[in-house]
Amino acid sequence: MNECVDDSLVYLICILLFYNPENHIPKNILPTGALVCFIFVYTIWRILLPWKIRRPIWRTILRILRHPLSTPAFFTIFVSDVLTSFSIIFQDAAWSLVFFASGDFMYDDLNDQMLWYRSFWFKRVAIPLIQLIPLWVRLAQSLRMYYDTGKKWPHLGFAFDWALGQMVTIFGCLHPVYTRYRQKKNIPDYFGKVELSLIFFSAMYGFLWDVRIDWGLGQCDHGGLAHRLMLPNRSHYYVAIAVDFVLRFLWVSTRVPPSVGLRMSLPGYLKALSITAELVRRAIWCTLLLEHEHRENTMGYRRVSFVPLHFSSEKNTEKEEKKSKSDYHLSIEVCIVVTAIVASSVIGSRYALHDG
Repeated sequence: MNECVDDSLVYLICILLFYNPENHIPKNILPTGALVCFIFVYTIWRILLPWKIRRPIWRTILRILRHPLSTPAFFTIFVSDVLTSFSIIFQDAAWSLVFFASGDFMYDDLNDQMLWYRSFWFKRVAIPLIQLIPLWVRLAQSLRMYYDTGKKWPHLGFAFDWALGQMVTIFGCLHPVYTRYRQKKNIPDYFGKVELSLIFFSAMYGFLWDVRIDWGLGQCDHGGLAHRLMLPNRSHYYVAIAVDFVLRFLWVSTRVPPSVGLRMSLPGYLKALSITAELVRRAIWCTLLLEHEHRENTMGYRRVSFVPLHFSSEKNTEKEEKKSKSDYHLSIEVCIVVTAIVASSVIGSRYALHDG
């Protein structure tokens, strides 16, 4: 808590100096770009140091990137789910890295600078990849869990959810291509209708998955909730469901790259609001997910009435019950799913690159 207060004070002071309306600080004292450079360096420093405290999270991220080469533990799956909500934050981080690497932070007038921001490789390659990589990692984890356990449900259901998210991003990348083609040929906007339908279906599927699978709610025999609840007030669960329904649609809209000009894309000045809203939704999701895991053990990481610590989950997972199918059949099914996902990515990337 003390670190949060200290960091907040540093950022607040920097913001007040940066947006100084009277501009009474001479440049020989505070040169152009010095304040922005300080914020950037300070942020990197706080992310890495103190290393003794930061090391566990970086080790976890490295373990996540190793999937599907190893069996994912509950903790790595949990962190991977949270990282899928950070797509806008990752985009801002990439923007900051290129902004400082190009030296544009030293200029007062950026109208003639930041050519990289309008370049093809940043808009059509880097930003979509930043949005797709967390989804690919989560998809790989789901397929690996299916391969290890032999259970189609819920692991293939998880995989389908992340595949839908990937398709939303790919369709968003192809939106400018089709828009120019439609205007040139003067044809109806069939692609736009399919795209909006896909976004709606992805949001609804994710919402229903959150409520029914991740949280164990939505049971008609228990007032739309569950037979056992840990919070004393049932209204908290109804509020959480309503908030998740609204914010799910807001989050799906952030999967579309902001430079494609989609009609439902959020304007830039609402980016901070969308980030805050997604963090709130993810906090609610994490709380109810952990409660459901304690009650029902949906992910199969325990056989008794307690949840193991994350550092022992991998060993427990390796001792799962025998698979219902042979490794050969499981490998074939996983390869079919992966081939379909990779093919859609390659086709979408080919048309986007050709358009560039």
